[in-house]
Amino acid sequence: MPKKIPPLTEKKIKSAKPKDRAYKLFDGEGLYLYILPTGTKSWRMKYTSPVDKKEKTLTFGKYPFISLKEARAKRFEVKALLEQKIEPNLKEEILSFEEVSSLYLRTKNISTGHLNNQLRLLRLHIYPKLATKSIDKISTQDILNTLDTIPRLNSASRAFGLLNSIFKFAMAKGYINQNPLNSIDKKSLIPTSKTKHYPTITKKDEIKKLLKDILSYKTEVVKDAIVFSLLTASRPYNIRFASWSEIEDNSWIIPPEKMKTKIKHIVPLSDWALEILEKAKSYKRGDLIFPSPKYPDRALSINTLNLALKKLGYKDRVVVHGFRAMFSTIAHENIDLHKAHSLAIERQLAHIEKNRVKASYNYAEYLKERQKLMQWWSDWLRGLL
Repeated sequence: MPKKIPPLTEKKIKSAKPKDRAYKLFDGEGLYLYILPTGTKSWRMKYTSPVDKKEKTLTFGKYPFISLKEARAKRFEVKALLEQKIEPNLKEEILSFEEVSSLYLRTKNISTGHLNNQLRLLRLHIYPKLATKSIDKISTQDILNTLDTIPRLNSASRAFGLLNSIFKFAMAKGYINQNPLNSIDKKSLIPTSKTKHYPTITKKDEIKKLLKDILSYKTEVVKDAIVFSLLTASRPYNIRFASWSEIEDNSWIIPPEKMKTKIKHIVPLSDWALEILEKAKSYKRGDLIFPSPKYPDRALSINTLNLALKKLGYKDRVVVHGFRAMFSTIAHENIDLHKAHSLAIERQLAHIEKNRVKASYNYAEYLKERQKLMQWWSDWLRGLL
């Protein structure tokens, strides 16, 4: 006996919140509400064609323009036709770019971090121009206009790649006949960016003032994330998406899928870093160590971290990623004090080994030296206070 689906209510529909991926709320007999990550809700109905026996989907329209009562009335009309072996003659709505992109992301088996990056790219730079446009009406000029609004080369390059993948998916599904990006020369449109050097501070007295300013920051989770970043010299992405499941004893074990090098990385934790983790338990909401203060189920954004430094007066002087260069400079200048080999410093920064096979087995290389090094770095910073 088929499972009976409890019918939807207006209250349940109105209270349904968007998620990272599109999802469905079923009303029964094929009717469901399709909810996109941006919050758009549309009525759809699945049915089996009486002509070719294939499963098909009709789109009735968006909620609240089509109410629950009206959607059920349309379902009744379709079922009446199906009982007479008549193919429903309702015109199926052409999918929007937003809907197709959501379908595309549902097919991708990618990490949560990568998914969040793709969604952020869509919401910040692509949806404002293309979200509501019918997928088959988007022109090459629309793509160019969209890319032209993206200020950073690396973001524009990633947007181009994501758009290309979405339109290839749309072609494979039969939503469009041609990819509007095929006539665009990416190399001439988006020149390759040079290696970026992040602003940092390396003078002892300036680092002292920076550290004191950071410790005065009012938002605790943001302050703790910044100090933890400084103590571990880790990439901002790894800090933002650090999870409790990655903490083992006095080490932070970052899995390969979260690393730029795609190789597991061990970060020895100093006593100060462990103190921050102990404090972080007070605002623990899930597996994320440093959740967003506004949305506890989401990670902190890089903008939040760097904006904090700007508010403290360090605009164009230092960014969170610049802490890595700071650590590298100070550690190399003080090898005679901490006694760690230069290669141990590079390994701690997870700089990639030229021989990737060797590197994949060397994630624990110089580990004892690195444990002492990271404690020395913590003590050196604390000594400035």
